[in-house]
Amino acid sequence: MNKKSFILRMAFGVALTLTGLILSVVGHNAVFLAIVGLAGIAIALALRWRDGDQPEGDERSGKIWAYGAAYAWLIGLYFITVLMLGVYFSMISISTVNALVIVAGVMVASAIILMRYFRHKGDVDW
Repeated sequence: MNKKSFILRMAFGVALTLTGLILSVVGHNAVFLAIVGLAGIAIALALRWRDGDQPEGDERSGKIWAYGAAYAWLIGLYFITVLMLGVYFSMISISTVNALVIVAGVMVASAIILMRYFRHKGDVDW
């Protein structure tokens, strides 16, 4: 983690903590803000301790992420097409909210599976 992102994360955590404490003293029930701020500080410190000054990513990871996201997008589009055809030909009856939830789930699941597959394989070539 670089120094700039570490300082920004710490500043955000401190700001949330102070805001929560000040609002709690004034009379509002904002202890949760202080807790979230302390959690943010703890996460920033843990990431700094774990990673040190190592680079946050490399070219291979970026390529794997890009290809995984692109293929997940295509799988999502194909799934939407099949879903629309199923509704059009009255093969299935589904509400809009349920269709969106299912499509989002398929896209996220396919992205995770593809990124893990490419990471395990070591490259993105089929």
